This record gives sequence, structure tokens and C-alpha cells, in this order.
Amino acid sequence: MEEEFAWNGGSEDHCAVLRSAARRITEFYDRALKPSGLTATQFFVLVTVDAGDEVSIKKIAARFIMNRTTATRCLQGLEAGGFVRMESSATDGRALALAMTDKGRRALNMAVPLWRKAQAAIDKSNGAERVKALRAALNGIKLDATD
Repeated sequence: MEEEFAWNGGSEDHCAVLRSAARRITEFYDRALKPSGLTATQFFVLVTVDAGDEVSIKKIAARFIMNRTTATRCLQGLEAGGFVRMESSATDGRALALAMTDKGRRALNMAVPLWRKAQAAIDKSNGAERVKALRAALNGIKLDATD
């Protein structure tokens, strides 16, 4: 006989709790970064573009664990906002690579101290060691016995 399923509003559902926490944290960072004109997702994409080597849509999709269509939509928004430009890849003429624009550089320079302030606020509110332990736990989470 199957066990009866009783929904408790998601408070014990791993997926619901993590999705809710992720939305709350993303909204918090979006508000913190607002003066820079960037969202949290855009900030992390610009940080990735700024990190050095040629960055493709494929690399952004892999880095943020999203499909290429979602990555393309995000990058089109950054391009339309004038933060990045897409150009032909120097290593693969069939692919597009991202390049930071001056506007993107200014926005990123404004966003970094805002991001640091948001990080510090979360540490202060929750305890830096507790936040560090949470990050470690989430980074090490296994999804099944083969993970």
C-alpha cells in the first residue's frame, strides 16, 4: 500500500525551500544592485565576461547551469542595454563571443561595492560562519547515491 501524500505547504520539501530561498536572495541582490542598473544575474554574467578569456554563450550557459536559449535571452538583454557586445569569436568564427562595453565596465565598477555591501549584510544578519557553512553544504549537496 502506498503511503498517503500530505502536502505541508512545502516547508519540508527540499526543492520548494531551496527555490524560495533562491528567489528571496536574488530579490535581495537585485535591490542592492539596482543603483548600478544591473540585476544579480546580469552582474554575475558581467563578472564572468570580465574574468578574462573569450566568453561564449555556451560558456555562460554552462557556468550558470542554464540552457543556451535562456542564456541567449539574458545576454540579449545585456546587449540591448549596452553592457556587452557580441562579436565573432577569435578562435571559432562560427561562434559569438561577448565583450564588455565601456557602459558595462562602468556598471560593473559601480556594482562591485554594492555587491560587497549586500554580502556583508547577509553575513551580519546570519553570522559569517553560518553563511560560510551554508555555502559549503549547498556546494557539496549530493542529489542521489551516485552523485
